[in-house]
Amino acid sequence: MASKNIGRILSGGAIVLCVILFCSLSISGQQFRITKVTFKISGSVGLSGVAMTGLPGNVVTDENGYYSATVEYDWSGKVTPERAGYTFNPPFMTYNNVKSNYENQNYTFDIMKFTISGSAGQPGVMMTGLPGSPVSGSDGTYKATVEYGWSGSVTPDLIGYTFTPPSKAYTQVNRDYTNENYKADPITFTISGSVGQSGVVMKGLPKPAVSDPSGNYSAVVPYGWSGTVTPEKEGFIFNPINRPYSNIISAQSYQDYIPEAITFTISGSAEAGGVTMKGLPNDPVTNPDGTYISIVPYNFTAKVT
Repeated sequence: MASKNIGRILSGGAIVLCVILFCSLSISGQQFRITKVTFKISGSVGLSGVAMTGLPGNVVTDENGYYSATVEYDWSGKVTPERAGYTFNPPFMTYNNVKSNYENQNYTFDIMKFTISGSAGQPGVMMTGLPGSPVSGSDGTYKATVEYGWSGSVTPDLIGYTFTPPSKAYTQVNRDYTNENYKADPITFTISGSVGQSGVVMKGLPKPAVSDPSGNYSAVVPYGWSGTVTPEKEGFIFNPINRPYSNIISAQSYQDYIPEAITFTISGSAEAGGVTMKGLPNDPVTNPDGTYISIVPYNFTAKVT
């Protein structure tokens, strides 16, 4: 009787030892098969292609953002979702001595965002191509936020200006871009022509121009300039008197004026015909009734006898 009990005890101990060692053996003609106990860890990340680093078997989320992994009894580890360009909340989950299934092990994600910023060189410049088409502020600076992997071409745009460089291209953005600066140059046009006289001041222009010895003048005005140009020189009047301009968007050539010298008349009577009026231009002679008339230029100075 004692030997039978010892046999049972030994037989039971062998079964326990076999369970621990995950093996199979035959006792008194009975076959036993031992299987490892495993559990599932599963959930959603909300994004496909996310590597669930730390889980056994290189687990990656499916097209719907779900994942599932098998771990052994008493497994411990740290699971971290990873995909370039994204952050996750929580950033990881830890497991200690797993003894049951873990379902709904969910994460949320955010796409990484980066900044593109710099100076456009002028206030009010629209940065076409950036998300939201931001406009530069009063100090000429601009700033925009783009998502990881963004690609595009940025072109500064402001009426009356050209920019250097004219645009900047970005491909698969994965960092911040600062000091993305542009130089703004005002578009200008030339107003030019002839006034037929040297030293004529062309008033009304942004910077008064003066005609050269040949009577020609030239002046630079900004894009969209408006104003009235009036030629002035002592002793002359001009035709036309002036020229108005409104919102100039092209060069204005052959803006000519015809000068006319200002003259005055000196006339009277010498009370006898045939009297020579010396000192007047061309020494005119009085008429039979003793009268005379002479045209003199502006600022004429002489002694008439």
